Amino acid sequence: MKLRILPNQPQSLAVVRQYMVAVSASLPFAVAGSVVAWPSPILPKMLAQEAPISMNIREIAWMVSLLYLGNLTSPIPAEYLADSYGRRKILLYTGLVSVMSWLMILFATNSTHLFVARFLAGLQFGMIATVQPIYIGEISQPDIRGTLNTFNNFMFGTGSLFSFVVGPFVSYYTFALVSLVFPLLFLLTFLFMPESPYYSLMKNRTENARESLFWLRGDLNRIELESELNQIERTVQNQMQRPGSFGDLFATKSARKAMVINIAFSIIKRLTGAGAIMTFGSVSLPHRTFGVINSDECMIILGIVNVLSSFLVAFVADMFSQKHLLIVSCSGCCVTTLVLSVWFFMDPNYDLDVSQSEFSPLLIFLVHNLFYNLACGYAGAVFQADIFPGNVKMKSTAVTTISLAFSSFIINKFYLVIAHYEGVFFNYVIFTVGSFLGVLFFVLYLPETRGKTLEEIQIMLGGSVGANVTSLPQTRTF
Repeated sequence: MKLRILPNQPQSLAVVRQYMVAVSASLPFAVAGSVVAWPSPILPKMLAQEAPISMNIREIAWMVSLLYLGNLTSPIPAEYLADSYGRRKILLYTGLVSVMSWLMILFATNSTHLFVARFLAGLQFGMIATVQPIYIGEISQPDIRGTLNTFNNFMFGTGSLFSFVVGPFVSYYTFALVSLVFPLLFLLTFLFMPESPYYSLMKNRTENARESLFWLRGDLNRIELESELNQIERTVQNQMQRPGSFGDLFATKSARKAMVINIAFSIIKRLTGAGAIMTFGSVSLPHRTFGVINSDECMIILGIVNVLSSFLVAFVADMFSQKHLLIVSCSGCCVTTLVLSVWFFMDPNYDLDVSQSEFSPLLIFLVHNLFYNLACGYAGAVFQADIFPGNVKMKSTAVTTISLAFSSFIINKFYLVIAHYEGVFFNYVIFTVGSFLGVLFFVLYLPETRGKTLEEIQIMLGGSVGANVTSLPQTRTF
C-alpha cells in the first residue's frame, strides 16, 4: 500500500490522521454493539410470536449466549493470525465475518440459523477485542493513546443505540438489512488505512513501516520520524529475539499479578450488570414509564445516554487516575444495582402500589450507565497498555478477552432463567455483590500506574524487567 509523504505538513495533521484511523478501526465495535443489543428489540417480538422465528425461553437463552461462546473461541487464533498476516488484514476479515452473520440473520428460517449467525458474530467480537487494541497502541502517539482507547466504548454504545432506535419500529428483515451498514462502512473506510509499522518491521518490511509511520506522524520532521522508526525497530528486534509465550504470562510474580488484575477486571466488568441491562432491558423494565413511555422507548433513551457518556469520558480519561476512576465507577454500579434489586423485589412480592414509581428503573439504569462508562467500560484497553510488556501484549489480550467472554456467556445464558425461576431482582442481587467485590479489589489490589513507565510498573507489581520481558518505548502512562 503506497502512502504519499508530504513535506511541511501542519502540526495537527498527525493527530487528525491518528484519530481517523482510530475511528475507522473502532467501527467493528459498533458492529459488536448492535449485535449485543439486537435481542433487546427482537425478544419481545419473539415472545409475542411476531417474529418469523419463534423460540422458547431455553432457546432464546442459547441464542443470546452463543454470541459469547463464539467470543470464547477466537482470541487465541486471532493472536496467531495477527502476527502471521497482519493486524490490518485480520481486522478487515472480521468485517467480512460480520457481513456473513447479518446475512444469515436476514435469511434465517429456523433457530439453528440464528444460533450459527450469533456464533459467527461472537467470532468477530473476540477477534477485534484481541487485535484492535494492539493495532491502536502500535499506531498512536503516547499522549493521545488514552483518548483513542475510549473510541471503542463510544462506538459500542453507538451500535447499541442503533439497535434500540431501529429495531422496535421496523420488521425483523428490515432490521437485519440495515444493520449491515456498520460492517460495510468499516470495510469501505479501513481499506485505506495503514498497517501497523510494528508489524511491518516484524516482517522486515522496513520501507512499508517507514511509509506508514511517515503518514501517521506527518507533522514531525524527517529526523524525528527516523528516530522513532529506529526506536520501534529496536523494540521489534528485542521482541523477535525474546518472543513471549503464554507461559511468560505466569512466569514471574509481576506477570502473575498483571494477569490476576486483567482477568479479575474482566469478570468484574460483566458483574456490574451493564451488558445484561443492554441485552435484556426491554423485557425487564415496566411496560410503561411515566405512564407514556414503553420499554423500547426507554432503551432508546438509555442508548442515547450511553453514547453521550462514552463520548464525554474521553475528555477525562487522561485527567485522573485510573484506579480512582475505577473505584468510583464500580461503587456507583454497586449502589444502583442494589436499588434496582430492591425495586424489582418489591414490585411483585409486596402489596404496595409501585405504579407511581415505575419511572425508577429507567432513571437508575441511566445513572448506572453513567457510572459504568466513567471507567469500567474502557479501562481494559488501558490495562493492556500499562501493565504488560510488549512481547506478551497480544497473548494477554487474548486471555483477557476469553475471560470476558466466559463471564458474559454465563451471565447472559442464565439471566432469563434466573428471572423466570427466582425473579428479575435476583440478577441484580448478583450484580450488587459482584460490584462490591470489584470495589474491594480495586482498593486493595490495583496498583496506581499514573505517570509510571513500564519498568516502574513491573517493579511495582512485584518483579523486575528480566530476560523474558521486552518493553515498548519508555513513555509515561497516564
